[in-house]
Amino acid sequence: MAVEQEKKNGDGMNGVQIEPSHGPVEPRHPPLQHFFTVSHLILFSLLGTLARLAIQWLSSYPGAVVITPLVWANLAGSAMIGFLVEDDRLFRAKIRSRQARERRSNQGTQPGMDALAEESGSPASDQGVEDEQWITRKKEMPLYIGLTTGFCGCLTSFSTFARDSFLALSNDLPSTPVFSLSSPGPSIQAGVIPARNAAWSLPALLGSVILTPSLSLVGYHTGRHLAAALPRSTPRLPTKHLDPVLAVVAYTSYLVIIFLAAFPPSGHLSSRGTILFPLLFSPPGCLLRYYLSRWLNPRFPTFPLGTFLCNLLGTGVLGMAYDLQHSWSVFPVMMTTTTGKGLISCQVLKGVQEGFCGSLTTVSTWVVELDSLGRKRRRRAWRYGAGSVAVCVGLLVGVMGVMRWTVGWRRSICG
Repeated sequence: MAVEQEKKNGDGMNGVQIEPSHGPVEPRHPPLQHFFTVSHLILFSLLGTLARLAIQWLSSYPGAVVITPLVWANLAGSAMIGFLVEDDRLFRAKIRSRQARERRSNQGTQPGMDALAEESGSPASDQGVEDEQWITRKKEMPLYIGLTTGFCGCLTSFSTFARDSFLALSNDLPSTPVFSLSSPGPSIQAGVIPARNAAWSLPALLGSVILTPSLSLVGYHTGRHLAAALPRSTPRLPTKHLDPVLAVVAYTSYLVIIFLAAFPPSGHLSSRGTILFPLLFSPPGCLLRYYLSRWLNPRFPTFPLGTFLCNLLGTGVLGMAYDLQHSWSVFPVMMTTTTGKGLISCQVLKGVQEGFCGSLTTVSTWVVELDSLGRKRRRRAWRYGAGSVAVCVGLLVGVMGVMRWTVGWRRSICG
């Protein structure tokens, strides 16, 4: 079935332009549809970021086999986006209803025939034409964009993957990570780090840069195979009134997060840096990635420049925020003040790293684009994949390495 689906879709991607990278520029959304798209991106970016932090906490335990917990979040997000890309049923009902309305308005088709076609599951138009239209319309649906670009994109994080790779290179990634609600990201004091020979830094770096892309690609293809193997078991989403409901939930949730970040509950100041600030900064990062990718990716079909710039920008900002958070000479107040401005500043920097940078960068869309480029010409996929990793890790060597190997890092008060 997977082979037939690939033949039907030409390049086998089943409308994989999550953040459009290949093909012509899509038409603009109508105002209402664009409003729902933004609403879904806000809501699912919050859920994706929260799920990523939860997976990191759950995957951090003494004696962990994989010492970079983000690997499992990247694996889960890639598997989910693979399922959504290959799926042929979840959004089918809504798209067929929309097609029926357009046929009635544009072609004068009798309503009774369309209703009968929808109930029987047999469209009035040619099946091949409808499949092509379905692939195009599926990518324009606000709920589909929210689940892929919003949830999967924020569940995975390229900048955190690059940071962990640099920490492995500099021997600052603890062999037994200890994560808690006060430290959702790896801290240089989170575990005992024994000294090692400098030559061991190379295999440590290679282990990190090989493990994450490999498992993410495995997760992506696993998700696609599951969608192809379970077409009749996949339910159809009742999306008739879902868009306005999710829009209300999205803006209400974000307003609540803003209020709680400004006025945290008494005795729970630590939650502001570990949960609230990451959630607060997540939607801006997700929306910036969506618009940059939508604008730049179609203009460079052989190299998704929008996704590349998002990963590069997010990685650079994360490196600078990490330096500020762990620097005594640049920001000494954060090293000495456990309350007041020092704690808030440290928590804001943590929120920028986990929220804004984590949502601006993505692994899920990256592996989708790698697979798409590899089907056409493998050289392009290697150039894009290896180039992204090399440039982002090299950027952190320049940003974080200069401070790490000169003045050194100090332990921050918020982890």
